[in-house]
Amino acid sequence: MSRRMVVYGAMPQSVIYRLQSEYGVELVLHETEMQSWVKEALRQKPYELMIVETGAPQAKEVARAVRATKKVPVIMVSREHSSDAIVGAVLKETRWNPVETTFVVVMCIKGGVGKSTLAGVVSYILASEEKQRVLVVDDNYQQANVISMLTDGAKVQPITGQEILNPSEYLPQRIQKIEENLDVLGADYIGIKRADANLFWSVIVGLDYDYVVVDTTPNIVMPEDDDHWQGASLALALIAGDFPAVFVVPFTPVDWGIQGLDTTRDMLSAKLDRLIPVAVQVDSRMVPENIPEWMNKDPWKSRLGFVAYCNRFHHNPQAILHPAKRRLWEIGLQNPLVYYRPIASSIQAVARQGNRHADS
Repeated sequence: MSRRMVVYGAMPQSVIYRLQSEYGVELVLHETEMQSWVKEALRQKPYELMIVETGAPQAKEVARAVRATKKVPVIMVSREHSSDAIVGAVLKETRWNPVETTFVVVMCIKGGVGKSTLAGVVSYILASEEKQRVLVVDDNYQQANVISMLTDGAKVQPITGQEILNPSEYLPQRIQKIEENLDVLGADYIGIKRADANLFWSVIVGLDYDYVVVDTTPNIVMPEDDDHWQGASLALALIAGDFPAVFVVPFTPVDWGIQGLDTTRDMLSAKLDRLIPVAVQVDSRMVPENIPEWMNKDPWKSRLGFVAYCNRFHHNPQAILHPAKRRLWEIGLQNPLVYYRPIASSIQAVARQGNRHADS
């Protein structure tokens, strides 16, 4: 799926973010003044749509030149047009449908709660048992737990900070196939701006995965505004933006675990209808009496997952991709995958619910 767009002139960020997150549009160029290098880029860069703001310098001349040389649709918009009107004009011209990729963001503002294990096992279930096309993105590559888990410790060359700025070129080189329906990608960088993160995810949407499972760092901090995104993570764009996403939040039902859960819930305050909580057992006992009161209400009550901490499984999680090894764990009284299958089902249910809302 190719949905590349250029913008000339002033444009509300809300328009760009919405086209990227809801329709997988890749913004390949956005300039407000016409210069010689911009003219050359308009001739050379591949794109399927151009939006021109009528108040930009030489707006009409630029629009005529692009129509004549690139043979692509050019939409003229005014600063007085609302964001909905601009997006509506784009969709009327292109007939683009909403994206069908669902992001699964596994997150908790607390380390050691089983995020990477959950991300890896759920990805395996969706790909192997549900026959969904899945990409796993390790956004905590400094530890690379989920990558190590799914590759049996093999090294994967990650996409780097500079390469993230040009995702169309580098993503095909860095995504590694693990088995049928299951690919992995490591992301090794220091920080990233929101616009660059949105571009990165919009290009991934264009790769037509059913699910993109993102393993996150526990050190996620929401910036005050777009000017303070320089040190932010890729996953934060999924949390703060409008990409179709499900948020799986593992936590330990003890005091320090509940604190991490509460902080995460506050960060997701606008997306609680897409939150799936997962209580992770920390010893031989379940602690259901420590489940927060708000989880006793739907929709979270029906989605609440429980994962028993299996030492053998957590110490050797790569076993899930090796049938001979996996059978060793299935011989015991408890099959670790049993705990994760209901979570995968909840992810699919919430994703379908979100897709119905998008279609309406």
